Amino acid sequence: MSVIGRSDGSPDFSPILPPKAETPHVAGDQSQEKELDSNQKIRFDHLVKIILRRKDDFIRGGLNEIENSQNPEQLKNNIFKFLKVDNFVKKAITDDITNLSVALFTNNSKLLKTIPLIVENNQKSLEITERSKKLEDFLKDPNFEVKAASIPPQRIIQMLDSLGGGILDLLAIQPKYALGILNNPNVKLPNHFFEYLADDFAKFPVIITKEKDKDVAACLSVLFKNPAVNQKDFIDKVLTPLIKMDLPECAWAVLDTPLKTDTDKLAFVNVALEWDSLECFKKLYHLWPASGYDMLLDMAADKGAVRCLEYCVENRGISESQKKKIAEKAAKEGDAEMILAVCKNDPDKIVKAGKYLFSQISPLDTEESHNQLINILKKVFRFSSLSNSKAVIEAYIKGINSSSEQKAFQEIYAQTLAKYLQIAPFVARYKKQSDLADIQKVYLTSKPRHDIAQQDFEYGEYCFTQVDDMVWLYRYGMFKAPWKENFKKLPPSSTGGRTVAALVEHISALRSLKQTERSAVDVDFHTLRVHSGLTQVAGRYETAGPLLNVILNHSKAEDLESNFENGSYALLFNNHDICKVQAAPTENTPAGQKLSGAGMQAIYSRFDPPTAKWNHGAADLAVTWTAVEDTFEDIMKMDLKLKPGANEDEVKLHQEKLKLFYGKAAQLVWLIGNTQPLKRGSGTVAEWLLAFVHMHHGLKPPVLKLEFPQLDVLDISFPLSDYKKMFTYFFEQGTLPAFMRRPDIPGSPREQIQQLYQ
Repeated sequence: MSVIGRSDGSPDFSPILPPKAETPHVAGDQSQEKELDSNQKIRFDHLVKIILRRKDDFIRGGLNEIENSQNPEQLKNNIFKFLKVDNFVKKAITDDITNLSVALFTNNSKLLKTIPLIVENNQKSLEITERSKKLEDFLKDPNFEVKAASIPPQRIIQMLDSLGGGILDLLAIQPKYALGILNNPNVKLPNHFFEYLADDFAKFPVIITKEKDKDVAACLSVLFKNPAVNQKDFIDKVLTPLIKMDLPECAWAVLDTPLKTDTDKLAFVNVALEWDSLECFKKLYHLWPASGYDMLLDMAADKGAVRCLEYCVENRGISESQKKKIAEKAAKEGDAEMILAVCKNDPDKIVKAGKYLFSQISPLDTEESHNQLINILKKVFRFSSLSNSKAVIEAYIKGINSSSEQKAFQEIYAQTLAKYLQIAPFVARYKKQSDLADIQKVYLTSKPRHDIAQQDFEYGEYCFTQVDDMVWLYRYGMFKAPWKENFKKLPPSSTGGRTVAALVEHISALRSLKQTERSAVDVDFHTLRVHSGLTQVAGRYETAGPLLNVILNHSKAEDLESNFENGSYALLFNNHDICKVQAAPTENTPAGQKLSGAGMQAIYSRFDPPTAKWNHGAADLAVTWTAVEDTFEDIMKMDLKLKPGANEDEVKLHQEKLKLFYGKAAQLVWLIGNTQPLKRGSGTVAEWLLAFVHMHHGLKPPVLKLEFPQLDVLDISFPLSDYKKMFTYFFEQGTLPAFMRRPDIPGSPREQIQQLYQ
């Protein structure tokens, strides 16, 4: 903790200004002392006291390095070396240290001689260090408020003064108490508390936390009313550091008091944009005139203020011409974040951003340019709606003027899309919704450790290869029954079959060898679960939160048992509770009522993380496992081949079979998800078996929509009867048989499911 005090205290980072004296001040030399006026001497003393606080470091490191510095730059670096400040503080005080170094070296080089003299011989350093330590201990005492309540406020100020502190020390550590002091008309602050207040405060933001922003701002508003405070000094010296630190309440307290016109305040927009200080920018944004909005966008783009630019686009929009201008410039500079910012309001900003980047990869006549295009296409497919990305990219290809370039782009696009459709069913978009924005920002990164799309492609290829092998092994008579004793305990099908048990055993072994994203002990992937599992609706599962309330309020399924009064429901199978979804009741929830409209909105928070949770695998394995084996056998017995030249009746019969297939596939996934056969990895079992039954029948597994990224969330949220009806809607419609596709419903996932129920 850096303690900031007045000049006769012992601050770590007190304001440092270059002394103007032509001759050095040497301790004990009265004639030279007279040549330094009081202000110059105080400023030199500040440097000395900083060094005194670092006395041991100087002695250990060798004082000769500072004393024998050959030029101002070397002197500055040596001072920083021994101050041992972190980079953030270093940035905050670098200008002062630079100016001081130049002044010391050019005009007062002999002053350097006094540093080792004072450090080695001046006993005052020990006293200052001791006082500063007492000051810190006093203010940081966990029981400060309790102890201070029994001490008269004026006495607190006297104690603060005697320890070499000031009002800013109080603000830094105990801002709420400081506000009480400032508002107390019976407390008088010493005049010297205000003498260098603006100078000290210029360094103060380095120790203001975001949590203290409002409390300190309240203190500032009171301080400004004190006639001893120089308001102009605060504007000149304090406002910029506050904006750099993005402390909006403090910055506004300084802005709003002395600056009466919007024009004066808007002069500081540049500072906010320079540092992309979004919270401070928001305070000024509403003052910006509508007529100059495009100029504001240009300023934000020129300064690289991505967060501020994105905020503008989100709140006021952006014209297509302005978007194109900024995005094309950003594309030339390879700035994907900037492109994503101007595409903020587009329904599918990832592919819209990709469009601007395609133009920078030209000509497509080298291996490097091919790889660059593949890299972007992978991320576009991975993080955007498949239907939207196809439409945008295919329109882009048609607009390419060169026929050879158009052909090359088309070939690379088709190959990459085919590869994506192959691996996507195994990736299942296992990314938290809250992380998606951060993932998108690095979607152009080519570094392997950060290239999430590339990692997903590699994992998807691994999964596809394993499932493809499983399909062939099954056709050659493998997977008749499990090998391990624990898997043999699973009940057989109605006909005595144990194929799914054998497949689960095989998948669990492969899964434990190829762990991605999740970390767990290997044995969890080999072990059948005994007890039910409990999962919070949070983190990677947070996309389910809004859906649960819709299910509770709108589902009329007979296989769902709801208890609206305490906000819970159970999924039933053969009259057994196999998954319970519950949340703690909230105070604003009317008991025993089903609501709509505003009333419904009021209780959506009931199923928001972290209160909501699933108690899945609530029934014994024996309750559902026979049904799992039976469902699998029903699927595998189907004949889904359509002979060439089939007539209309044969086509209709084939379509009915496909509908039955997808209903059975949904049931298989739902049963595995709610049975939860393994301690860990049951979600992977469901994904792989869904792909397995598709590939066995020569069908391509469908790809989940971005809005519904996880099968193992959906299957433990919906009752089976609803799940079977909605199952195909959860997938990109272009990856389903044409006759089964249905229009996408606009709106959030919650709104889409609500519409499906209606």
